[in-house]
Amino acid sequence: MSNIEQKAIPDLSGIMRSLGQGARAAAVQLARAGETQKNQALAAAAARIIESRQSILDANQKDMDAARAKGLSGAMLDRLMLD
Repeated sequence: MSNIEQKAIPDLSGIMRSLGQGARAAAVQLARAGETQKNQALAAAAARIIESRQSILDANQKDMDAARAKGLSGAMLDRLMLD
C-alpha cells in the first residue's frame, strides 16, 4: 500500500474490528427481536436507503471514476456499479 493510501485509511484494521464488533452486537439483538420489531427495522432501513438514494448513487459514481482511473477490469467495474 502506498503512503497516499495509508493516509487515506489510517487505521483500516481498527475500523474493520469495530465494524465486526458492531455486527456481532446487532446479531445478538436481532436474534432476540420479535417479528414486529424486525419488520419495523427493515422498513426503517428501506426508508433510509430511499431517502439517501441520490447521495448513494453520487458516491458510487465517484467510486466508479476512481476504479476506472486505477484500471480495474470490466468484471470488477460491473460488481462495483449500483444499477
